[in-house]
Amino acid sequence: MMIATLGAAAPAAASAKATSPSLGRTGPAAAHASTTCGSWRWPVKTGSDATRYQVSRTTWYTGVNYLDSLTPPSSFGSYAQNHRIKWPEFHTWQINDTTLVGFFDEEHNVTGAAPNKIELHPVIYIRVR
Repeated sequence: MMIATLGAAAPAAASAKATSPSLGRTGPAAAHASTTCGSWRWPVKTGSDATRYQVSRTTWYTGVNYLDSLTPPSSFGSYAQNHRIKWPEFHTWQINDTTLVGFFDEEHNVTGAAPNKIELHPVIYIRVR
């Protein structure tokens, strides 16, 4: 299976505010969300990591409040650069008819970031071999 995602993602909190105030978020979307992802965990962010074949093909329907409530990793070691490390990173999520893969990132001063630093990337396609 190959998962392709867009290289630039919106943090979960910023995307939810922009797409649906009914998800329990208040206030407008972040005015200056990041347009790049940097290089840390780039393979995980783009679906080219060593554990990409372990991502479930079953879609979990959820809301941003649930994803924001998940506990992030306590730390990131070098293993996390090319591997998914917590169970939410092994799932395919759907919010408001948009299919996404999620991952946790380290603090990097992104405007509108989720409190737990989970980020979502839209899935462009999934190819099963």
